[in-house]
Amino acid sequence: MKRRHLSREFLAINVAVTSIFVAVTFVTSAAASHGTRTCSNLRIGAEGSSASGGKASMVFLVANVGASCTLGGYPKVTFWNTQGKKIAISTTNLHSSRLKQDNFTLAHNSIASFEVTWTDIPIRTEVRHYATDATVILPKGALARYSEISIGEWTYGNSLGVSPLHLGPTP
Repeated sequence: MKRRHLSREFLAINVAVTSIFVAVTFVTSAAASHGTRTCSNLRIGAEGSSASGGKASMVFLVANVGASCTLGGYPKVTFWNTQGKKIAISTTNLHSSRLKQDNFTLAHNSIASFEVTWTDIPIRTEVRHYATDATVILPKGALARYSEISIGEWTYGNSLGVSPLHLGPTP
């Protein structure tokens, strides 16, 4: 009799724990699927550049004209010359980066931004290049209608620094 009573209690506890697990899993997966919508209707533009102490920089703006979505991480940026040749590519060392990357929700008609930096004075024997265009590839499968931007910048070397995406117009 005592064994049957314990067996019923165990069954009741097992059913309760299973029900809680299913409920938590359902709520967690619903929240995760709602909060991780891929951005698919973005526009990218560039503000003017600035230079100081041998470094130049340009802020890129990412506008969301679609539904709210999740964005974050480091974009990939390439500078091109008038002949269509790659002259500089962004590099990011995630292990040594001081800049923390955060995911955030980019609401409809909201703006995110990131900064691209490069050397604007010669170091050793680096060749000077004139960049006429920049292409941007956003992280996490985010899609932008316009990802090629006209620029006019002198660069030295072939690498670009890039900051992670941040919510708002100033990185």
